[in-house]
Amino acid sequence: MGYVPGTGLGAASDGRLRPVEARATPPGKSLDHCMALSEKMASQDPLKVEQKLKRLQKKEEERNKRAYEREKERERRNVFNFLNNTLGQKPEQTTNVASIDIKQSTSKDLNIEQFKLEEDCRKIENEIVKLNSTLSKYPQGTNGYRSIAMQVSEKNKELSTLRNKEMQIAKEQKQRKDKQKMTVF
Repeated sequence: MGYVPGTGLGAASDGRLRPVEARATPPGKSLDHCMALSEKMASQDPLKVEQKLKRLQKKEEERNKRAYEREKERERRNVFNFLNNTLGQKPEQTTNVASIDIKQSTSKDLNIEQFKLEEDCRKIENEIVKLNSTLSKYPQGTNGYRSIAMQVSEKNKELSTLRNKEMQIAKEQKQRKDKQKMTVF
């Protein structure tokens, strides 16, 4: 006893297989008028609640999509974003090495900073390898090739900056060791 999916209703399971669809009739209209509407639009019955809800949901999704596109366009047309893009101002990349004074910091701090720089260099090297492998997929002269090549050059500049900072720290550490050796008799 009870409902089993895929079987008909009733004791012998020979009853209705499809559920009864809900239909919303317009207020003040006769059933004959409603049947005429249903027969007129056989493929899309305007009275079926489920179809009506799907249509409303689709309209709402389209409305949300248009609103999102408008907001995106408004953000793109923002005066400050325009100025930043036009003047080429990019967000500043802060590294811990720039914030410390190499001469005033302790040897322990220098070791920590050098370790961080080595990690950053490894990450950037891995990114360069990935970009180079992606670059090989594009033919030369295409927009994709140019944009990836520009990213590779930016990563190389960033890598050289980090290497220079790493060399400055190594130079300071070497000077401290030499100074320490000179004080020992």
